[in-house]
Amino acid sequence: MLLEATRSEGAQLRQEADAQRRRHEAKEAEHQAERSRLEERAQAQERRLNAEVDRARQESKRLALQLEADGKKAAKALADAMDRTRELDTHVGALQIDKAGLSQELQSARDEVKGLQAKFDERSNDVFALLNELRDRLPTGVAVGAAPPPPARVRRKRS
Repeated sequence: MLLEATRSEGAQLRQEADAQRRRHEAKEAEHQAERSRLEERAQAQERRLNAEVDRARQESKRLALQLEADGKKAAKALADAMDRTRELDTHVGALQIDKAGLSQELQSARDEVKGLQAKFDERSNDVFALLNELRDRLPTGVAVGAAPPPPARVRRKRS
């Protein structure tokens, strides 16, 4: 009986050991499957992230090239604007010189006009005084504004 009990106990222990081994193998298989799924997810995530990094690098390169091109355009526009500014400054200087000359000419013309106006006023006063003197010399019987008598005709001898 002891032998049978020991055999029975040994068989039962083997069955329990086999059952435990199967459970252990099943868990190990589950763990392996889970590990495989996690590795696949990690690889998929890595591929996705690598693709995003690659796109970001390409976009970065494109933006760097665009920034460089825009910088060159801005530098050229600035140089053109500076050239145009120098041209306009030169033109403004020439116009200021012309303005100064024209201002002097205008002042000279004004001075000349004042001198001529003074001479005109003086001559007008002289003519007015002369007219008054002539009027005073007229005989009193002649009406003012009437035409003077026609001059007498003088005959000339023919030769």
